[in-house]
Amino acid sequence: MNVVYNMLINENEVPMAEYTGFVCPWCGQPFTETDDIAVCPDCGTPHHRSCYLEHGACFSASLHASGYEWNAPAPESRQETPAAAPEEPKSVSCPFCGELNDPGAVECSACGQRLAPRRPSFPGVSGGVRKAISVEDRIDGVPVKDYLIYLGRSAVRHIVAFVRQEDTGSKLGFCAPAFLSPVLFFTYYRMWGYAGASVLVTMLLNVPSLVVSYFGGTATELFGISMETWNTAGNVCMVIFALLQVLCALFGSHLLKVESTKAIKKIRRSCSNEEDYARTLASRACPSGVFYGLLLVMIVSLLVLLFG
Repeated sequence: MNVVYNMLINENEVPMAEYTGFVCPWCGQPFTETDDIAVCPDCGTPHHRSCYLEHGACFSASLHASGYEWNAPAPESRQETPAAAPEEPKSVSCPFCGELNDPGAVECSACGQRLAPRRPSFPGVSGGVRKAISVEDRIDGVPVKDYLIYLGRSAVRHIVAFVRQEDTGSKLGFCAPAFLSPVLFFTYYRMWGYAGASVLVTMLLNVPSLVVSYFGGTATELFGISMETWNTAGNVCMVIFALLQVLCALFGSHLLKVESTKAIKKIRRSCSNEEDYARTLASRACPSGVFYGLLLVMIVSLLVLLFG
């Protein structure tokens, strides 16, 4: 059993392998040994990964504000994995207390919680109307499950943005990481061409400010240009850099969609079989090692600037 998104650690945490037999609250089917499990990072409710992606939210999302935490039902409430699909409607197990309810019931007869709540709105997708996303769906010919592997921890958020782009036909969006640091964003997702261009542009736009910082107190001009002109140029470059950050934020998701699709398809073409493809895709998943090196350099530089 592969358990993903399990970032919640508390006294009620259930060992990964012990989800077998518990019921996915979205589809009502018990987990098996081979299922991929997605655990809500806010309350710990387990779901089939495909169900979590399809509905776009935790089943218990409406209870998060009240501090709800999922507790493992008593062992007797677990269901044995059926050998074959049932031919007759079966009782529905409540994902909160484990009580068995009549088929078609809306609320649990024991605890009163909804058994099949309305699907939550998924903001940002086609004007707020959520589009169901399956791991087998394709975006530009690439299965969603491949993006999940390649893009790493933030994959779900980016996949939602990719779907929105397909739904609306728009390349615009707002990608906060691309706005905060284009260089780190492009490096994190192995977009080397854009990363190199960002480094070069950042260095060039910082030249006037560096000149003023290092020579402003000791010289009135440099290379025949007055310090006042250098200072003005530095302010202009700051405005240009801010505008470039905004552009990166607006088109960051689109660029990521294009580049990650190219990268995944390239990996697919280079592999002779599915096993080799899965192994190679996982080994080249984001973030890149260069990202961590660059992040370390930036932190050290900042510390030297502040305390050196």
